[in-house]
Amino acid sequence: MATRRKYSPLWTHFEDTGNKRAKCNYCSREIAVSKSSIGSLGRHLKTVHPTVNVKNVMEDTQEGNGIRFVSY
Repeated sequence: MATRRKYSPLWTHFEDTGNKRAKCNYCSREIAVSKSSIGSLGRHLKTVHPTVNVKNVMEDTQEGNGIRFVSY
């Protein structure tokens, strides 16, 4: 099965280790992620690494692709 593309800017702070887990690039802690939800990644950054800046990327309206990112 093909791997889904990771659109969220949160993924720049984590490495996908497979098996529904992601490894933090700062502390190497493995975080559980569900199939389509990455809320646990945002919570980890907010609580354990509050000084890390997660970029907020605006919706791409010029291309009209409808991709929208949410900041955490």
